[in-house]
Amino acid sequence: MTSGIVRGNSYRVRYRAQNFNGWGSWSDVGYIRAASIPSIPPAPLYVSSDADELNLQFIPPDDNGGATIQSYALWMDTIQAVPNFQRVYLGSSLSV
Repeated sequence: MTSGIVRGNSYRVRYRAQNFNGWGSWSDVGYIRAASIPSIPPAPLYVSSDADELNLQFIPPDDNGGATIQSYALWMDTIQAVPNFQRVYLGSSLSV
């Protein structure tokens, strides 16, 4: 286990193995970002609507997990006894 890792930083890593004859060659270099999934974002905010369009605003999650948010996905359904969510948006805009 390595200590001193800083969330959000990218690291370059490599390793090698040793047996009784000595050390082998180094592995290829791997690149790793110390990050996790984002926290749960707040509910979308209503902006406006008409008969054909609903405008919403997203609020970024409080914690991005140590990496820039790349996209948002909006899923929607009509209120029914059994939920049937369908994805209606996938993109990087905070307003849809």
